[in-house]
Amino acid sequence: RCFVYTALLTIRGNHVVIDGIQVTLSRGRGIGIAGANNALVNNVTVRNCKVYEVRSAGVHVHYANDVLVAGCEEFQAANYATHNRSSSDLDWPVIVNSIYSQNVTFANNIVRENYGEGMAALQLYVQRSQNVTIDGNLLYHTGNPNFLRGGVPSSCLAINSEAQFADSMTIKNVRVTNNIMTGCKYNVDLWGNGRTGLISENILIAHNTLV
Repeated sequence: RCFVYTALLTIRGNHVVIDGIQVTLSRGRGIGIAGANNALVNNVTVRNCKVYEVRSAGVHVHYANDVLVAGCEEFQAANYATHNRSSSDLDWPVIVNSIYSQNVTFANNIVRENYGEGMAALQLYVQRSQNVTIDGNLLYHTGNPNFLRGGVPSSCLAINSEAQFADSMTIKNVRVTNNIMTGCKYNVDLWGNGRTGLISENILIAHNTLV
């Protein structure tokens, strides 16, 4: 369990562009776009970056508005215990995620071989966010046994409103278009109302290739 939640690179300012860097070997998250003390971060772009071999999430968007993550590659995150493990063994951070955020776009990213939900093996995870666009991404799992959970990969894309956050922002206005997803337990895992009692509202999933 030797990991922390702090990102190796944390963006707390507004109107920031991060372009073309590599983030690796973090004991926690890779890139964090997150306001301090729940203050909103606004207008941040992360593009053409590579985030890999980090112990927690690769790209973490939390309390932020108007965020673009584009043209990046995120892989082999949540790797503090690289072995086939059950969902109850240790933990599994999401890989690319959006939480308590609005107007977030994930475009033209490649995400692969991770343990947890997010945008990667789960590969991309959207919860407690509104006005989110997921377009033109490649999300996949190769079946690498070092990155399996209970003998299978996790999902490629998950969208949900979690019951324990019933008093928080729920999922609304999410567009999932023109993505390729393959090799995951579920390519798209959309849940909420049936499993949590909370409604995920106005979700468009169109023109994707699921293999």
